[in-house]
Amino acid sequence: MLVGQEDNPRMTMTSTLATDVLPAYRDYLDACNARDWSRALSFVHDPVRVQGVVTSAVDYVAGIARLTAEHPGFVWTVGQTIA
Repeated sequence: MLVGQEDNPRMTMTSTLATDVLPAYRDYLDACNARDWSRALSFVHDPVRVQGVVTSAVDYVAGIARLTAEHPGFVWTVGQTIA
């Protein structure tokens, strides 16, 4: 923890999330790439904001399912991360 973070719970949470998000995000992408939509849904907050529009998690995942049905070879990967 950096000096001054102990008094700022938001800073502490951000520091914690920075180390925990990548494995969860990789698991989410693995679910999407496996076309396991029920598992992918478990990672999505309900409601979710996508490109400025609030939608249900179910509708968001259904949109991803449509995308992959139209482009069956499509896969998600993590190209770069910033720590």
